[in-house]
Amino acid sequence: MSQGILSPPAGLLSDDDVVVSPMFESTAADLGSVVRKNLLSDCSVISASLEDKQQVPSEDSMEKVKVYLRVRPLLPSELERQEDQVCVHIENMETLVLQAPKDSFALKSNEWGIGQATHRFTFSQIFGPEVGQASFFNLTVKEMVKDVLKGQNWLIYTYGVTNSGKTHTIQGTIKDGGILPQSLALIFNSLQGQLHPTPDLKPLLSNEVIWLDSKQI
Repeated sequence: MSQGILSPPAGLLSDDDVVVSPMFESTAADLGSVVRKNLLSDCSVISASLEDKQQVPSEDSMEKVKVYLRVRPLLPSELERQEDQVCVHIENMETLVLQAPKDSFALKSNEWGIGQATHRFTFSQIFGPEVGQASFFNLTVKEMVKDVLKGQNWLIYTYGVTNSGKTHTIQGTIKDGGILPQSLALIFNSLQGQLHPTPDLKPLLSNEVIWLDSKQI
């Protein structure tokens, strides 16, 4: 079963506006007591030919996952301890170099000819500590929001160790919102004139809506 989103009328979303909502798609099949010998011919997305099935899609036809890295600034408590970020070096917009800290086991092992002291990683784009919430949103999520309003599906998630800044990037603060409040604000701004004027509808469970009376409102 696929869930979609209706596209807004033309002209609702300007180049300066944006919107993002993760969309999910799932498929379920109930075989019951029916046993079929040839299932391939019934699937429109799978070729009945085993030779066609074994063909590997070309790189151009495959959509790549975009992976963004955001390096957070040091916290006040870390600055008080005179910590630094010399171990993290942004080589360019796509390449990050990690250097083992001084007196670390990794660095000593490397001196003994064991392991590596330097590691290089590549991302779709890297954002340094100086990049604010608005700039990060505009450079990463803005175009995805536009795609969602056109009916396309996107999934966005954060990954990182504890205290690495995931919650700040997603939620932010009241004065400096993250990608979630910015996305919601732009979604509603793009739907001006189409919103229900009275708050008398309430979602019920997953797929129903109830009409509230004046006391419930």
